[in-house]
Amino acid sequence: MSDWTEPHNVLADVAKAQNCASSTLTGSVSRHELAETASFANLEAIRVAADAAPCFVGTAGKALVISVHLEPPKGAADEPSLPPKKRRRTHASEDEAERVTGARARLAKVLPDLPAAELDIAEIALVKLVNKLRGSGGEVCVQSYALLAKKLAVSDPRARVVIAARLNAGVAMPVALLKACLGECWKDGLITTRDTLHGISEVDLPYSAEARAAIAFGNSPLLLVTSVATR
Repeated sequence: MSDWTEPHNVLADVAKAQNCASSTLTGSVSRHELAETASFANLEAIRVAADAAPCFVGTAGKALVISVHLEPPKGAADEPSLPPKKRRRTHASEDEAERVTGARARLAKVLPDLPAAELDIAEIALVKLVNKLRGSGGEVCVQSYALLAKKLAVSDPRARVVIAARLNAGVAMPVALLKACLGECWKDGLITTRDTLHGISEVDLPYSAEARAAIAFGNSPLLLVTSVATR
């Protein structure tokens, strides 16, 4: 029996309760296939059960997978260290921040009754998501994003401020880093391999040429949808 069998079995029990279809142990990597749509609560339950072990989410082919590295490589961390920023990279980050600010301004103009405090939370979360969410190898994760206003449930008294993003296929994203980027918006959200979710489709989030190529080869990008709690 592997030294990692027992902690893997513990994780497999937690994963099963989070609607995972299957669990496998390869070496010291505990891998769990999620349903095609998973909630942030599902990811958080497995992340917490993993304790200090690095936990990653991403796609493998068409499957949504969460994996826990029970024995991480020496020096590895759940939240990967990024290379020092170069000047050109800083300018790119500033450009993305400006684009997010522009998206927020357009949404506020169309729906002036949206609370500024909710727009502030969404803007901060989206800037962090675009600029700081990177894969285990430093890969860029976000391919497109949008700030929207939608009722996500019949019980919603009014439209919520919604963050939507398409994430690149085949990238292992640290769950702790995803949570840190989203901040308050981690409380209620979904991630899926489906094309659409909550009525958000390619019209709102166009596929990049890279994403279309990935799909053609059987690799699904991810669609992330979350919202700011109404005040």
